[in-house]
Amino acid sequence: MRILVLVIVTIWICNIVSPAQNVHRVKDINFTGNEIIPDDELLGQMNTQPKKSIEKIFFWKKRPDFIKSVLDEDINRLSDYYNRNGFLSPEVSFTLDSSGSGRLISIKIQISENDYVTIGNVATQLTGDRITSALLDSLKPHLPVRQGERFRDVDVYDSEKLIRRTFSDHGYPFTTVSHKINLNKDRLSASVDLETDAGKRSYFGDVTITGDSVIPERFIRKYVVFSKGGLFRQSSIDTTQQDIFNTDLFQYVVIASRKDSVQNDQIPVEIIVKELPRWKLEAGAGYGTEDKLRLAAEVTKINFLGGARRLIVNGKTSYFIPFSLDVRFIQPDFLTRKLDLILNPFFLREREINYKIDRMGGSIRFVYQFRNNISTHFSYSFERDRLLELNDLQIDPSELRHNKSVFTLGGTLNSSNDPFYPSRGNKIDGTASLAGLGYSGAVHYYKIDLSYIRYLSFAKDVILATKLHAGFLETTRSGQRTPIEERFYLGGASSLRGWGRHRISPLSETGLALGGNTMAEASAELRFPIYELLHGAIFTDAGDVWYPSYHIDLKTLHYDAGLGLRVRTPIGPVRLDFASPVINDGFRLQFFISVGNAF
Repeated sequence: MRILVLVIVTIWICNIVSPAQNVHRVKDINFTGNEIIPDDELLGQMNTQPKKSIEKIFFWKKRPDFIKSVLDEDINRLSDYYNRNGFLSPEVSFTLDSSGSGRLISIKIQISENDYVTIGNVATQLTGDRITSALLDSLKPHLPVRQGERFRDVDVYDSEKLIRRTFSDHGYPFTTVSHKINLNKDRLSASVDLETDAGKRSYFGDVTITGDSVIPERFIRKYVVFSKGGLFRQSSIDTTQQDIFNTDLFQYVVIASRKDSVQNDQIPVEIIVKELPRWKLEAGAGYGTEDKLRLAAEVTKINFLGGARRLIVNGKTSYFIPFSLDVRFIQPDFLTRKLDLILNPFFLREREINYKIDRMGGSIRFVYQFRNNISTHFSYSFERDRLLELNDLQIDPSELRHNKSVFTLGGTLNSSNDPFYPSRGNKIDGTASLAGLGYSGAVHYYKIDLSYIRYLSFAKDVILATKLHAGFLETTRSGQRTPIEERFYLGGASSLRGWGRHRISPLSETGLALGGNTMAEASAELRFPIYELLHGAIFTDAGDVWYPSYHIDLKTLHYDAGLGLRVRTPIGPVRLDFASPVINDGFRLQFFISVGNAF
């Protein structure tokens, strides 16, 4: 019996171990002979993939399996890809080279691209009227398929899409486009004929609204930018859908043009909406090296008091904000469309390095949305402030308690492509505040804060983010100082990362941070992928804070440099940053854990 059991176990182990010993893995893939189509583009067509160079630091991560049949399919796919890109007779082959152990395979792909086909004559044929003829003529210079260029299938298909999309946006949603390609192999030339049938000119028909929603229909119709009898435009449908969704009242918005129910050249349109839950509770907890333990909760009631109004109650606590309670009542489309009224009572306790402060008050704010990415706001706020625990700061007793009456005007332009992981676009923010006007304002100053952020994409998931930020604060009453809680400070997880929070500041005689009336900073951060959800960053920051207003001395700037890791999550990246002062300041490593991009 023992011998039988031993034999069975031995056979089982051999069956498990032997296949593992025969597994081959991809060491690398190299291309030779490809002069026109780059390596990355060819590798993107293959299922066989090597381990990315930056992934090699994870030595425990296994290399991808090598499967001969998959590689054979990849070689055929590469030949087809060359054909679609104008190459008539490409030659694609491969050789394999195994390492000493025989388990790591280097793949060398040899390519002879040979001659390619260029585009000869591009002809456009139209079945339509004078309007569509003029429309097609205006499109010809912008078609992706152009005479003299290398032939590519994708350019032909993109040209068809451009014609259909443009015609659909000018009252011709039934436009059809087809193509004919005549190849002259001797001349390595292909003529392209694009045949367009514009179809009937169409108009919007009845607009109906259906779905699960108690939001009044009249409110939704405010966002419909087309009406019955108007010329059919696909862009009007897209704009309406986006505007309704941007109200933050609906889970989804679908707009269907019923092209199969046309009557008298009018196309009925159905808007289908599903409302968000009327009550929503969100709560969260987190930890950061600055805020320590963070707790937050928010309750939202949509359609509060009817009319698509919203009530939002938010509470949170952390080390620097021991307690915060914020209530917002939002009245959309106040007086006119795209203008929101926001009433905001609040109580806030802040704890900084050298003081604590209680703020209690409220504001009335008007927000106007010019476009999806451009908005402006105007607000009036009144608050009572009480300074606590001043840590030996020499402040006049009259400054410990004061009222603030503040008017603020600001604007935002955000053309970035993603709220959590932007890879291109710009963000421009600016605010100007004037304190001392209105009821019982005890402090008088004006404050300007400007920032500019730009995102550039150099390769797949390799992003350069840059930031410029400046601020100015000045009292409007002689003999009065600016409030210490309104002054500028730098340093921290989202500022100069070589220093702790608010460590960049003019100092008192005892070395305590006083804050400044002028601030300037700049940052650059290169973000790149490492493995799956893990990304890295290399960054540098520069900046300083000066006590006099409108005083900038570039000779006193502080500089830092550092490295970071980011883990992608649905709510933004979890950041781990290591940074140190450089140039004029001694080496001193600073460490941050936080959520969200630095900028």
